[in-house]
Amino acid sequence: SAAISVLIIACPCALGLATPTGVMVATGMAARRGILIRNAASLQAAETIALAVFDKTGTLTRGKMEVTGVLSAGTSEREVLSRAAGLERFSEHPLGRAILRKAEAEGVPVPVPENFSALPGRGVRGDFGGTTHYLGNRRLLAEIGADPGAAEARLRAWEEEGRTVLLLAGPGGFRGAIAVGDDPKPSARRAVRELKGMGIEVAMLTGDNPRTAGAVAAARGIEPDRAEVLPGATAAAV
Repeated sequence: SAAISVLIIACPCALGLATPTGVMVATGMAARRGILIRNAASLQAAETIALAVFDKTGTLTRGKMEVTGVLSAGTSEREVLSRAAGLERFSEHPLGRAILRKAEAEGVPVPVPENFSALPGRGVRGDFGGTTHYLGNRRLLAEIGADPGAAEARLRAWEEEGRTVLLLAGPGGFRGAIAVGDDPKPSARRAVRELKGMGIEVAMLTGDNPRTAGAVAAARGIEPDRAEVLPGATAAAV
């Protein structure tokens, strides 16, 4: 109390400027590193953080996805890529853009779907020549009763490698799959290690399937992880 009294009487201006200067420097340094801080209270509260929750795509990974494999069932790989690219024609999602880039590189035609609709947290649907096609995750295929059958082993192998797998279904059920890879962000493992060293628990949330999520999380030293989280359920999961 005596020291604070002396400081306030001897140099009140410096004491009054200390906090706003500290906030300005901290928020400026954070902004240059891509971290946005809402206000000074949020910065103060950061001292008490006990859990850091990461998204997967673009956070723990580079977010620069590339198609790494195409699987066909009862049709050609070119047809699978064409239908998938058509369904992702108007998509801004990194997965959709990766499929479109692959189709363009391979010279595969990209048809325009009719009656297109997005299925949040599951995928997309659209019609080609009067037949309905679906592209999405396992939850979507289960809903429409399309079974991958003999392709299951290949799909599991892709997922265990940390690949995101999009499944295509159409007339006759399962028609094929596309594996999309996303390289790890070099700084991710170090960031997780440093956070743990500070006593902060680290977790990951993703809409991807459990096998892919588990492979990505394990490679970065994260446990536990939460997979198949729907877009509107992220806050509740946290």
